[in-house]
Amino acid sequence: MTAFRGSSSESTRQAKNLLSPDGAREAIGNWSTNATVPLNANNTLHLRVVALRTDSTLRALGLYTTISGLMLGHEWKHLGGIVNTSNTGLTYQIHLLHEWKLLGAGIYTSSEEYAGRLNNVH
Repeated sequence: MTAFRGSSSESTRQAKNLLSPDGAREAIGNWSTNATVPLNANNTLHLRVVALRTDSTLRALGLYTTISGLMLGHEWKHLGGIVNTSNTGLTYQIHLLHEWKLLGAGIYTSSEEYAGRLNNVH
């Protein structure tokens, strides 16, 4: 009998742009950065910010997230995100829906927020 349903690799679906209302992957900029955020002992949130950089400004165009790790009994859904720019770096907020499952049936669902700073903007 299988106690949990899930996969042990990163999702094969393309990440949608969390800064776009319809999730379109149209954001093409001339600058990007990546970061990883541990969600728990088994899962990692991967962030990619795409921006348009000029001599004096950095404007975020896209925020893409994926989750990797052992997904047994867990399902994560990306609800939205925000990226703000400042002179010292980028700040982000990611909102996820985290669902615990047993035999494929939902047991508990929570909304989670992850926020942080990306300092490597120069």
